Amino acid sequence: KTAIKGVVMADLVTFARSPLGQDITLDPNAGGILIQGATGSGKSSCALSIALSLARMGFSLCCLNPKYIGWSALAPVAHIVIDDSQFVKVMQSCADELRRRFLNMSSQGREVFVPSAEEPRFALIVEEVAALTSANPDKRSRDAFLQSLLVYSNMSRAAGMCLVLICQSCDSTTIPTAVRSNAAAKIGLRSDWTQWGMLIGEDEEALSRTLSVTDPGELLARTSTTDGWERGRTWLVDEDRARREALEIALGLQERAAGPLGEAKGGPGRRAGTQGPLLPLRPRL
Repeated sequence: KTAIKGVVMADLVTFARSPLGQDITLDPNAGGILIQGATGSGKSSCALSIALSLARMGFSLCCLNPKYIGWSALAPVAHIVIDDSQFVKVMQSCADELRRRFLNMSSQGREVFVPSAEEPRFALIVEEVAALTSANPDKRSRDAFLQSLLVYSNMSRAAGMCLVLICQSCDSTTIPTAVRSNAAAKIGLRSDWTQWGMLIGEDEEALSRTLSVTDPGELLARTSTTDGWERGRTWLVDEDRARREALEIALGLQERAAGPLGEAKGGPGRRAGTQGPLLPLRPRL
């Protein structure tokens, strides 16, 4: 295994390729992942590719999807939430799970999180963040969501929990500055000049390179494993391919978890796609 800045390659997610054919990677354990792009730019497809990679790495996945469509292919390996009444509850559940993990670490005298069957690495994916924040007309639910999002963003990395945010704009009313600052990976797809400025900041050299990001899937990215902003192209994963890969991953997890009699270790688990706990604590079986 090759190390990049202290990270084992097996722990990295490859989400794009540079014009020279080199992999562009991110470390899901380094902090949040922010994906910004206009409608049709390929941002959701990029996020889906990243989610599939996280599932292969053993992450338990949950996706909040106020768009209602576009993530059903991930159902074999993730809990997909499309019920408006559940978004805040799930976000609060994630923040509560985060606190529980820290209390558990403290009671055991541990300062470093160690994944286990009961506490696997976990990724929360939020599609179209604005629908739950700046564009949400219900102030009470909006404030409750933002409060839990801030807690999760500030503390998740140390507890084996990852955050993936997908948006058309990362302005401060959509994504609080503190949350944006905690993003270790920032990925920008085709967007207008104003949105690029909010994502990149005052890096004039990087801003000038945004002019070449015009086609779906083309991007600029800065992660904990890159040297500055890198240009590349992500894989535009269609739903059929994503569904096939998700089923293969689910079968692999099931085989890995099965005991000698074919029973899953640590309990029977629940069948993919069925309703159950708001926060899945085990990979889908």
